[in-house]
Amino acid sequence: MPGKVPAEPIVCPMCNARAGAATIDRLVQSSNVTGMPEAVLRAVWASAGRTVTTLDLFDAMYVDDPDGGPSQARMYEDLHDAINVVNVSLAGKVRIVPKGVGRGRWRLQISC
Repeated sequence: MPGKVPAEPIVCPMCNARAGAATIDRLVQSSNVTGMPEAVLRAVWASAGRTVTTLDLFDAMYVDDPDGGPSQARMYEDLHDAINVVNVSLAGKVRIVPKGVGRGRWRLQISC
């Protein structure tokens, strides 16, 4: 396209290595994370660096459940299981971590 400036290569701000554009689809495909763990990962990714509430994650996990999901105790158990699957499957790439203690907020931590 005339007059268009070529895109600068993406450089990691932590290690200065060249990196391709990270996309959630590419990340999910490379890790084989599916089901509730994938729903949680996509919800946290979509927050674009902001924290996500536990209730928002419950909504993402049980979006197809007409009753809104199981008991609250079961929801917390499923959430922690899903976060563990994401963190183990994507070890060294990304982690879902709590933001503060007992505040019910989560964020994505990206590693080089």
